[in-house]
Amino acid sequence: SSFGNAAIVAMALATWVQQFTMRCCCMEGGDSSTEIVTSAEDPRMKEGDVRGLVQQVSLSSGLPGQDQSVSAEDRQREKDKFYRLVREFAKVTTKAPGEPCQVLDLTGQVHEANFSIDKSLNFFTVRGTQGASGFELSKLSEVFRDPGDAGHPDLADRVRELKAKDQFVGVAYTGAEGPASMCLILRSSYERERFFVCMKILRWAMESPSTEG
Repeated sequence: SSFGNAAIVAMALATWVQQFTMRCCCMEGGDSSTEIVTSAEDPRMKEGDVRGLVQQVSLSSGLPGQDQSVSAEDRQREKDKFYRLVREFAKVTTKAPGEPCQVLDLTGQVHEANFSIDKSLNFFTVRGTQGASGFELSKLSEVFRDPGDAGHPDLADRVRELKAKDQFVGVAYTGAEGPASMCLILRSSYERERFFVCMKILRWAMESPSTEG
């Protein structure tokens, strides 16, 4: 049922958000308690707020909420923004058939597709006219917004031709045959920025040491 699926997503999201919060609070010497809210009625975030989050994760090498130069109240406010954005991302990507996108292959061809994440928030999949491919999020090594970071110079030229610079996003991961990458063109700059922030946070959360035991 849709209620059951929503509950699964909420539980999975709560698990890693708790891990995220505990790590941040341990570093700050604070209280690790938190309330996880997974309301389906959360309004879409403002683009300006999302751009601010993009800047933060671009300058950071780990989970948000660790900047000791700002007050605990400001750190919590920023963490709340991240939680809210990831809840939104999880909601749309775990619901079939996923989020519409285009896949940009190494030849410069564009293929219609949808990307999704399984309800346990562990596996990323792209399904489209050229079939399906994916990877475990634990194998995700990088998320990038610059077509030049894809390692294929011609792709940057192709993105410019498509006028898709603000919608382009790529992921690098370790596949069955070694290092691999995937380049996507999303429907808007907002969706690109949301993807960039949330995939980075999911990767960092998976890299965090377990808080159990």
